[in-house]
Amino acid sequence: MFTYQTVENALARANKVPESGIGAFRGKIKHFRRLGMVPESPGKGKKISYERETVYGWAICLELAQFGIDPTVIRDMLWRWDSGKFLKALIQKTITSTKESYFVFNPPFGGEGMISPIIHSLDELKRPELSVLMTRMGLINLSHVLLEVEKALEEVAK
Repeated sequence: MFTYQTVENALARANKVPESGIGAFRGKIKHFRRLGMVPESPGKGKKISYERETVYGWAICLELAQFGIDPTVIRDMLWRWDSGKFLKALIQKTITSTKESYFVFNPPFGGEGMISPIIHSLDELKRPELSVLMTRMGLINLSHVLLEVEKALEEVAK
């Protein structure tokens, strides 16, 4: 379990946020919290601890935000059908896989984006069900993202 400060510092480190960008970065993190994508603080003066899976979910949301996708659209992409179960499954598949795991999605244009299951090689992009993504797609190396977050958590928690 991690404190909010540890999580914020680790995510900033994993995303290589320069000191000049920390304010805007904190704003993005807090916005995701207000949207209900991670647990809110239980109240003034009370602390909340974050599980590793929550930190990973936050990291994935931040990756999607780097594509310029609005945080409310990110929430709808990842939470719309199952209240976050999709994101939890995505994280679990990445953690348990022995191969590189990639998340492929069709960036939304004013609405929901199409998301795919995890793929483990770029050759898998030729699967028929992913052909709808061939015009444009976003690709996130989830294995790398989670590894960077894990390293940052270890460094910050020291």
